[in-house]
Amino acid sequence: MDRKTCRQQLVTLLNETLTHTQGLKRQLEAEATALAANDLANLESAVAAKNASVQELERLELQRQHLLETAGFSGNRYGTEACIEWCNENHDVARLWQRLLEEVRTCQRQNRVNGMLVQFSRRNVQQLLDILRGQPQAGRLYDPTGDTATCADSSRALAKA
Repeated sequence: MDRKTCRQQLVTLLNETLTHTQGLKRQLEAEATALAANDLANLESAVAAKNASVQELERLELQRQHLLETAGFSGNRYGTEACIEWCNENHDVARLWQRLLEEVRTCQRQNRVNGMLVQFSRRNVQQLLDILRGQPQAGRLYDPTGDTATCADSSRALAKA
């Protein structure tokens, strides 16, 4: 494959991936809004849209890997950067790649925030269930992952003299 053909196909794939990544970012933001508001209807639609975007991004990733391998590069990030260096005439492909990577980092951050919102909501539900079951709250501790664990012996001494 010659440089020009590789460049054209790579730019097309990166632009399409960028478009879908930006859509994923919007869906993650909608998911966060629905999680914060406990809006199950909007949460379901946001999760469904997010899953569809992730599937499309996976398809595009496979296409990118195939293009790189066809051009003689490895299908990973280093191969992408080497390919960009090889076929990049005026650094526009490199700028597009960096823009895509920034959008991906933004999605990763938002996904972590959404995960924290889910954990917070799960803890609140668990506390409410414990109260309804008549289980004491005083024996709850946090483990190293931030999850709660019930202390088996809440009368255990904290220190010995």
